[in-house]
Amino acid sequence: MRMPRSDSTRNKNAIMDATLACLNEKPRATVAEIAIAAGVARGTVYEYFATREELIVAVFERTISRTEAQLAALDLPAAPWDRLEGLVRSSWRIFAQSTGFLEAVQHEVPAERVRDFRDRP
Repeated sequence: MRMPRSDSTRNKNAIMDATLACLNEKPRATVAEIAIAAGVARGTVYEYFATREELIVAVFERTISRTEAQLAALDLPAAPWDRLEGLVRSSWRIFAQSTGFLEAVQHEVPAERVRDFRDRP
């Protein structure tokens, strides 16, 4: 399997980062606005993601993976109630940072696809 070129990886990451930032700020941001924020042409976005929904799903999946890693890495206290409180506080902090993006997911991604993420192991 051939490794992607570094500029290809950089462009894809820039597009995904810009998508999260743009949609957090403006949940209905266009692909053109996302491309400008990523510093790429709109066509470049479509080279990586065939549709806006596909782009949002990819960013949603990456966000879930990063969130799971952040929560797994928490150094929680030993007492069960304190552990629960720490987990809830951290979860809400992460959620608060993504409210606009989550609104975009709600509007753009079919509920069945979102449930697939929820139900995965």
